[in-house]
Amino acid sequence: MGKKGKGKLNAINKKRAAKSLRRKKHDRQASSMTRAKSPDSKGAGQRSRDATDPLKHAGWYATASMVFGKPVPPAWLVERIGTYDWREALIRLSLLAATIANDDDGPRSPEARRFTSEGIKALTSSTPDTQRLLDRAQIFVRQYGEQVIAHEEGISYLQHLVLLYGAEQGDAPADAELTLWLLGVNDYLDAWEENDSRPLTSTESMIAELVKVLRFNRSDDALRALVRTKRLFEKPPSRGMFAGEKWFTLEKKAFGGPYQEYFDSFLMLLGILSHAWGNLENAHGMPMFRGDDWSRDLGAEGKSFVDKLTELSSTRSQLQKAIKKRMRPNGLLPHAPTALLHSPMVDLGNGALLATSPWNVRTILRSGVWARYLGAAKRIGGDKEGGDAWNQVFGLLFEEWMSRLARTAEAQPDFCGQIITPSAPGAADEIEDVVLREDEGTVFFSAKGRMVKEPVARHAKSRSGLMDWYESFFFKKRDPGPAKGSDWFRGGSVRQLSERIDMLRAGNFEPRLSRETIVYPVLVTYDMLCENHVLYEWLEERCRDEGLLAQVNVGPLTLADVSDFERLLAHAAGGQSVVRLLKLRESKWKNRRLEVQLADAGGPRRLPPTESDFETAKNTAIARIKAAAMPRTL
Repeated sequence: MGKKGKGKLNAINKKRAAKSLRRKKHDRQASSMTRAKSPDSKGAGQRSRDATDPLKHAGWYATASMVFGKPVPPAWLVERIGTYDWREALIRLSLLAATIANDDDGPRSPEARRFTSEGIKALTSSTPDTQRLLDRAQIFVRQYGEQVIAHEEGISYLQHLVLLYGAEQGDAPADAELTLWLLGVNDYLDAWEENDSRPLTSTESMIAELVKVLRFNRSDDALRALVRTKRLFEKPPSRGMFAGEKWFTLEKKAFGGPYQEYFDSFLMLLGILSHAWGNLENAHGMPMFRGDDWSRDLGAEGKSFVDKLTELSSTRSQLQKAIKKRMRPNGLLPHAPTALLHSPMVDLGNGALLATSPWNVRTILRSGVWARYLGAAKRIGGDKEGGDAWNQVFGLLFEEWMSRLARTAEAQPDFCGQIITPSAPGAADEIEDVVLREDEGTVFFSAKGRMVKEPVARHAKSRSGLMDWYESFFFKKRDPGPAKGSDWFRGGSVRQLSERIDMLRAGNFEPRLSRETIVYPVLVTYDMLCENHVLYEWLEERCRDEGLLAQVNVGPLTLADVSDFERLLAHAAGGQSVVRLLKLRESKWKNRRLEVQLADAGGPRRLPPTESDFETAKNTAIARIKAAAMPRTL
């Protein structure tokens, strides 16, 4: 497997340019699980220059075409995988995934790159033709050094191939073999399954390519992610189909009992464990669970934990069936497989469950819980009515959580500004979901809980299909029918924001807020929109076409996911101006990713109550398993 790294993956913003090189441009998220990774070691002048260079962390991953001069044929790759034991191959890939996911520098970490470059050097040949290919590979390593070969998208794709074609018995693949496989699959990651349904501009095409890859190699602050998952779903919504006692019926249908019980007995422990995987010096470094061991060591609590893991697992045959639903025309390779995203645990058939990657497991915290509630709502109210009801309820939960968090931030002694929130989402006194007022201007935070559909996200079939969803999300015109309280009927998110600013300029919110205030609009999304500079350019162009956000004294639109929103509030709680930070997006940070700007700005990354909330939740979870040897800190 090669040397193992440790730590936590940072987000990498990748850009594919020429297909032949498959370039990925990326900004590295400068956050880690235990501390802010600020550029304090550099001088102020150097930090300033770095901040204005969007390609500061540009890079690419290597492919067989680049290393050997030609791609590995799919049939040859499949035949090769079929000679090795599928369990052993999957275990080794899962350990590699954990090594990368739990390293501060992710795919660009020295350990990850050294593993793959050493793998290339270890390749051997038995024929003159293949020796010529290996000679070229050695030149590549000498010329380009330790390039990225192993990364989330490639490892996940290869894991799905191993499930499809690995042998029932055989050897475990060595480092060199895994490197060869990864180089092979890297040549096939950028394919689209369908032709575009309409002509696309070069900007639209580039956005689609960027969005497709930016969902991979992402990270989140571990403490904030766990506390957020706990707080977001712990209270019933104020209204809707599942308000009041019906909420507890929904919880039972989704989790077999109260959500809080599910979180304390399972999610918290699994989240902590996922950060130990890959470091085999740790007692929990192997991402594998044996039910007999947990039951023996922890009794009923251990059995309950593994039973919940089993709900997230599938057998090889079940996964094969799911993967084969989306095969490419040649019938050998799947298109953007996501079976392991839905089932992050694999039943190895020998009494063990394998966690395929920390990325897959941690997805449970953001979208997995949401999906469990959605499924329960559909079982209660039917696919259409129940599904629509849950989407509306989640929108309320998200807005209420944002409001509570903003009030928590405002309560900190050094908070910069004043928070204004409505008495309830959609109430008559609502200006925007959350408003931050400062002397130099006002920030409108607009909450959007709408999830990106999977056919648009992980397995988008065409670039036009992906862009059509983005067009609808941002700019859909208001439905002429009766309003039903959802974004689908109220129109696109940018239109809604622009309408609120129109109301402000008309004086509708005076005397609480002056019509003359400078406004900085921020769309806060629960799901990731994979912001990038090309997407911002397209948004500017579309806003000009539609005459949106064109009012006097309106700053540039900023996209923020939940993690960015938390960082902005922590910024304000630390006594720093959010307005001044967003004003920089008119110049120095124009069209740049907000998470990179926040990392460069330094300052606190969490609200003070976050760490105490985490400690309380962690201690509750650990107390449930008594003296279990769990990791005690993050």
